[in-house]
Amino acid sequence: MLKVLGFSDFRKVFQPNWFATQNFHGQWYTDSDHLQELVPFRRETLADLLAILKSAVPFYMRWGARLAGGAARKRIEKLARGEGGPLHWLEQGDEAHINAYFGSRAQWRQIPPDWAQFPLSQPSHTPSYLDHGYDENKPKERWTASDLRQAAEFRGGQHDPAAGIGDDAVL
Repeated sequence: MLKVLGFSDFRKVFQPNWFATQNFHGQWYTDSDHLQELVPFRRETLADLLAILKSAVPFYMRWGARLAGGAARKRIEKLARGEGGPLHWLEQGDEAHINAYFGSRAQWRQIPPDWAQFPLSQPSHTPSYLDHGYDENKPKERWTASDLRQAAEFRGGQHDPAAGIGDDAVL
């Protein structure tokens, strides 16, 4: 995609450890095929997308990218260090974001800081599942207040005893 935008080598624009490795727009979902059956959304191939992008980017921007690769790198690094950016989370010790987007700080440290050591490979196609903090096999008709409390606490919520709902009340 960066080549279509005019950059000859993506490695000159950003470092491999600047961006999230999980829970971001580049992921795929284990239920995507089911969603496709319900609401057909797969219409374009990657080649289609790149052709659309190429036709939408003015030629002078592509030429400018070739001449100003260093400026693009500085801009992307500024975004990554800005509020909400992965490098900002790492610098500020925002462990909640680090854990959500890298797995842990230790896992982030495993990412090589430059492309010479970074293995470019096809991502795993083995499904992985998120823990939502409750038994997802339990039919929702049998969920209890305790189940909901457990899910809420898993996400950092707190139980309000004033609510007056017993643990085994079926909701």
